[in-house]
Amino acid sequence: MSSYEQHVNTTRVLIVDDDPSLLRLLSIRLSAAGYQVESAASAKIALGVLQNFIPEVVISDLRMEGMDGMALFEQIRLQHPNIPVV
Repeated sequence: MSSYEQHVNTTRVLIVDDDPSLLRLLSIRLSAAGYQVESAASAKIALGVLQNFIPEVVISDLRMEGMDGMALFEQIRLQHPNIPVV
């Protein structure tokens, strides 16, 4: 296994989107590529997930009901300043 494959296999990703179809598709594709994936159907759920799962990156929708992606970004930046949010 190359160092790239080892890195991919250990990379944790949190996906946040209120569209269940897109959330499932992204989860399937990233898991198939070897990433360890957690998903959340809302920003509020994502903040709960971050209590037990610290990802290397968060991929988030911008427009979501309740807390939007920018508000989620601000909360993550305050609580986990080293996690990039895309």
